[in-house]
Amino acid sequence: FFAVPSSVAAAFAIGLANGAVLNFLPIYGLSINFTMADAVALLAIAHFGGLTLQWPLGLISDKVGRRAVMAIALIVAAVVSLLISLTSSGSENLVLLLIFIWGGTGLSIYSIALSHAVDHFEGENMVNVCATMLIIWSVASVIGPVAGGILMEKYGSGALFYFSAF
Repeated sequence: FFAVPSSVAAAFAIGLANGAVLNFLPIYGLSINFTMADAVALLAIAHFGGLTLQWPLGLISDKVGRRAVMAIALIVAAVVSLLISLTSSGSENLVLLLIFIWGGTGLSIYSIALSHAVDHFEGENMVNVCATMLIIWSVASVIGPVAGGILMEKYGSGALFYFSAF
C-alpha cells in the first residue's frame, strides 16, 4: 500500500471519526437537549447526507481526481465538526443541517479512498486491495468509539466532534 498512502490514511482517519460519531451521535443529541426521537434521527440525517452526496462526490472525483476530492471532503467534514461543537446549543435546525453536511462528506470519504486505491491495482490484486482497505477502516472503526467515548467522558459531549475534526 505504499502506492496509495493517501487512501490508507483517509480510510484510517475516517474510520476513527465515523466510528466514534455514529456510535455516540444519539448521546450527543441528548446532551444538547434534543428529544429522544430527534437525537436518534440525527443518525438518519447523517446517513441521508452520505447517501445524497456520495454519488456526486464520486463523479467529481472521476473528473478532478480522487485525492483532491478526499482532501476537500476531509477538510469540510473537519470544519463542520468544529461548527457542530460550537453550535451545540441553540438552533436545532442548524445542528441538523450541519449533521447532514458532516454525513455527506464524512461518510463518503471511504468509498473515494477505496476507489483511489483500486485505481492503482489490477486483476487478482483487487480482492486483496479491497480486503486490506476494509481491515484498515474496521480497525479504526473499533478504536474510534473507544477514544471518542473516553474524550466525551472526560471533556463533555462536544469532544465528540472535536475528535472528529482532529
